[in-house]
Amino acid sequence: MLIKTRLPLMMILLSLIPLFLLSFLIYRHTSKVLITNSKVNILQTTNAYSSALAAVIDGQRREVNSSKESLGIINVLSNRSRNKDDSFYHSKEVLNLNKSLKENKDNFPEIQHSLVIDLNGNVIASSEENALKFNVIDREYFKDSIKGKTFISNTLISKASNKLIVVVSSPVKDLDDNIIGVYANAIYIDYFQKFILNIKNGDTGYAYIVDKDGNIIAHPDSKKIGKKSENTKLIDILRNIKDSNKVYDGLDVYTYDNKDKLMGYKTIPELKWTFVFTKNIAEVNEPAYGELKIIMSVAAFIFILSVFISIFASRSITKPIGYLINVMNKARKGDLNSLCEYKSNDELGMLTGNYNNMIKKLNNSYEELSAVYEELSATEEELRSQYDELIENKEALEVSECRYKEVLNGINDALWEYDVNTGRFFASDKWYDITGYQTEHYNILKLIEKAVFPKCKKKLYDDIKKHINLKTPWFETEVKINAGDGKIKWILNKGKVIKDDDGRILKYSGIISDVTVKKKAELRVKQLAYFDTLTGLPNRTNFIDQLDNEVRNYERDKKMGAVLFVDLDDFKRVNDSLGHDEGDKLLKTIGNEFFHTIDEKNTVCRFGGDEFLILLRDVSGKDEIIDIVNNLIDIFNNGFEFNKKRAFITCSIGICMFPKDGKNNNSILKNADTAMYKAKETGKNRYEFYDGEMSKGLNRYIQIEKILRSSIHNNEIYLCYQPQVELKTGKIIGTEALIRIESKEAGFVSPGEFIPVAEKSGLIIQIGEWVMKTAFKQNKEWIKKGYGEKRISVNVSSIQLKQSNFVESVKKCIEETGISPELVEIEITESVLMESLETNVEILKQLRSFGVRTSLDDFGTGYSSLNYLRIMPIDTLKIDKSFIDDIHFNRKQEAIVDGIVNIAHNLEIEIVVEGVETREQLNILKQKGCNIIQGYIFSKPVTAENIDEIIKKTILF
Repeated sequence: MLIKTRLPLMMILLSLIPLFLLSFLIYRHTSKVLITNSKVNILQTTNAYSSALAAVIDGQRREVNSSKESLGIINVLSNRSRNKDDSFYHSKEVLNLNKSLKENKDNFPEIQHSLVIDLNGNVIASSEENALKFNVIDREYFKDSIKGKTFISNTLISKASNKLIVVVSSPVKDLDDNIIGVYANAIYIDYFQKFILNIKNGDTGYAYIVDKDGNIIAHPDSKKIGKKSENTKLIDILRNIKDSNKVYDGLDVYTYDNKDKLMGYKTIPELKWTFVFTKNIAEVNEPAYGELKIIMSVAAFIFILSVFISIFASRSITKPIGYLINVMNKARKGDLNSLCEYKSNDELGMLTGNYNNMIKKLNNSYEELSAVYEELSATEEELRSQYDELIENKEALEVSECRYKEVLNGINDALWEYDVNTGRFFASDKWYDITGYQTEHYNILKLIEKAVFPKCKKKLYDDIKKHINLKTPWFETEVKINAGDGKIKWILNKGKVIKDDDGRILKYSGIISDVTVKKKAELRVKQLAYFDTLTGLPNRTNFIDQLDNEVRNYERDKKMGAVLFVDLDDFKRVNDSLGHDEGDKLLKTIGNEFFHTIDEKNTVCRFGGDEFLILLRDVSGKDEIIDIVNNLIDIFNNGFEFNKKRAFITCSIGICMFPKDGKNNNSILKNADTAMYKAKETGKNRYEFYDGEMSKGLNRYIQIEKILRSSIHNNEIYLCYQPQVELKTGKIIGTEALIRIESKEAGFVSPGEFIPVAEKSGLIIQIGEWVMKTAFKQNKEWIKKGYGEKRISVNVSSIQLKQSNFVESVKKCIEETGISPELVEIEITESVLMESLETNVEILKQLRSFGVRTSLDDFGTGYSSLNYLRIMPIDTLKIDKSFIDDIHFNRKQEAIVDGIVNIAHNLEIEIVVEGVETREQLNILKQKGCNIIQGYIFSKPVTAENIDEIIKKTILF
């Protein structure tokens, strides 16, 4: 390997190893922290909602105990002991009780029916006629209640409705404290189903409830209700708990539907029920994957920078060597007048000077020989007169010859000459060093037959013939030989034919050079340029060259081909669990399986990382492609074994047919990649053919990003304001600024559509600063108009918070607009705050120290951890609209709002309720002591011009 190649490679390796070691350590630490936070959140969610479930059940128990005292049930049961006839069922007091039970049941939509049961198990009164005279003496809830217990049953099928119910029952006692019967409420199992349907976390988090035997009581998939849970890990936990009255909770990992999941669980001892919250581990780990991308991007940038620096340093060192080699090549061709012009005081400068001196002496010797030759051409008398002088010059000639030999021995080439007439072959000493053969032991023609490889031999003779026929000025051929020492070498043979005046060949003369190192380097460069070093498969460059050729031919010949884009699903998990060495082995094994699965006419390529490309040539249609793809997916069915460890992995495949779905390399690869990501989105371990519809989402993203980039300049972006009203006084105390876009090109664009694009593209920073300046300036204008000092709330995203100068940017906007900091409120969502809790808490503290108010938006929809409220430096807590929509008839929602309001008031945090639309909602929130209301009941978000009239009003209600 040449110095100019070896030197930069060594420099690059010296920087690469510590760089990637440091990147790995940083990633390992940050991913551990992020994943731990996600697990804590799951456990807290489980504890919060299991407590809420216990509270709901306790409410049902209290309802049964209070109703049995207030509905006249004791009198009816007391009279039953004296009247056993059927006429009792038609008595006035029983009919009145039936009516009271029905009215009471109508007040509680979760109750299917209410029952009054005598000591013989006969239903003597009910909210439903078809339940009368049923006998429930065999029911567990009746047996336990007769013993004096308030009982909550497991799920059972109602005799009255034939539907799944849970029964809450309590004994009824007379004035002497004797048990005279049982009062029971049958609760729809759907009541618990609605409870768990509102519990979500991220994209894959959901909850369900099981009884002590593992039977599912409530589940987002209603088909599973009443069936045994398929979570074997949970069944083992329930088996260990048995009938214990202790509270068990914790986290555990299990696999369901080929997905690894993390579950939090907590038991409710008095019910023998267990509340379970589960979430895909892939989503739990998702924040760590994002961190990895950032770390690898920075590492790649530093690595590329080191490559450029290494190449520059190498060239500055090896450039003088190149000058010297160039001059030596000229000397080898006979030009002894060319000298190396490089001058320096370093070692290369000294070498150049010595070489120039040697060439000058050799040139002088040639001139002396020329002079002697002219003298020899003189007359006989001149020769005799100069005889003595020739004797004197003999020694000088010998010195010159020695110098000539020294030069020959100093170069790496061997001179040779072959006399056609005598068959004599002469070669310099370097011949043996290069070929390993002594010339005196072989006839040169026989040596060529023995040593030169057949293909090279034919090329050697063809090149000599072309020169003899005057087609080339000399002959020059690279030949492969079996050297005398047993090694295989590459030799460069260059020479000319010497002819007499009649054109007859007298001699062949030339030089040979050992070019083995150069030839190996060329082959290595070719291998590196066109083949993957790990798997030996064609690389991306090789694949694109082949694809380009196929695309041109297929469009011309009306044929059809396809490109398969294969991505290994969750390959990082293999590297993390088995190590990167085993991961490399797995890639080699998969590449080898792909290679042997497809036909020889097709090409398998490693595209990079855990991605492969497969080029299918001349396919008949989709059916043929599907058969090939299914064979590829089948490779992964049984997993792969390494060092007695088995790795299970799947792949997602995107398919682009050409020229139908792509006319050139870029479009074909892009469309295949798009189809592959579609396969991943729809569940992984599958394939998808490219469809033009797949590109529409990408095109929409590009259109919105284009609109965003010009929205401020084109006045397509504007703010709407929604008033915030103090419940106690009915006065407007502030407004929230909400961003809107009305594009000439695309019309109205929803914030839910353009804000994610703005965050991904980084434009949210510029737009966010514009929003703050515009909102603050507008609020200042309202103050100047005499509307009074009112707060202005502005939402910020996680991208803005991550800017190192965010706090300074807020201060700058306040100072430039002249607004008082106390009138500014910065809103962040719960999920944004938790992305980097410690850092974001510090930012909020800095804002508050400047006088700016802080608000936590969408509370209850994200992490929902009341524990974090202790450390969060916030002034306002905003309850999300989803908790308000059905508050007037959903007791659970009402209970949650009660809890949030009480905790916030105890922590001296102001409450703002969003999304209030009806008078019923307003009255309930007023009773609960909520501070501020925001919603359509007062005004929808409107522009600054339209909100003027609303702000002028002193009191809105």
